[in-house]
Amino acid sequence: FKHFSFHCYTSFDFGTFFVNDSTGHKMIKDACILNNQANQFFQDNKFKKAIAYYKKAIELDNQNPSFWYNLANAYLFEKDFILAKEAIEQAFKLKSNDEATIELYINILIQNKNLPTAKEICEKSIILFPNSSHLWNLLGVIFFQNEQFSQAQNAFSNALKLEPNFIEAKKNLDDTIEVMQ
Repeated sequence: FKHFSFHCYTSFDFGTFFVNDSTGHKMIKDACILNNQANQFFQDNKFKKAIAYYKKAIELDNQNPSFWYNLANAYLFEKDFILAKEAIEQAFKLKSNDEATIELYINILIQNKNLPTAKEICEKSIILFPNSSHLWNLLGVIFFQNEQFSQAQNAFSNALKLEPNFIEAKKNLDDTIEVMQ
């Protein structure tokens, strides 16, 4: 199923981080600078370089869910779905109530063919975010891949009720109706 809605969310709040250098002096390392450099590489489609910089930011602060999210997104664009899953799971552990993190996690689970877990997380997340057209679209993708076409049609229709100009959901709905005929 070719119509996935992948998002790159690259604007987050980042702090300044303190680390000790080899001489024991405190140095201020701004992980935000590394993350912003990585974001620029990402926007330039230099995903391997972006991955390297996101990893450096994570070395400075492995408790920042945004860094893990960005790393997962870069791995996804590199089509390394296993490492993307590992990174998004870290982001999810740190910030499980963030809609963007949940959406990316579900996208990655779908890419990893883990449809039961993707469906479970998606259905729970729709309860938290009932007005999320993207979550409804993802649920439709899961139903479609499970060949549950009437449920897929309903999910895509719900996405379009919430966001009538949602192109991916419209394409997904059209594809589903075509398969059902």
